[in-house]
Amino acid sequence: MNDPGIFLLGIAVTLVVGTAMSLLVWGAILDGRDERERRRRNPDLADRTLAVVETARSKSSGGHWPAA
Repeated sequence: MNDPGIFLLGIAVTLVVGTAMSLLVWGAILDGRDERERRRRNPDLADRTLAVVETARSKSSGGHWPAA
């Protein structure tokens, strides 16, 4: 493959990866908005979710998250 071909292929790959990353970031932003709205509408559900996390912490080693 010649130099301009490799260069154009690199640009194409960069554009595809950039588009994929932007979609992932956009999805994470929308998911965060949705989560806030769900917690605002149903605060009891948010408390139960937190209780699950606290239970997982208390069952792990001495109340602390295991070292990574």
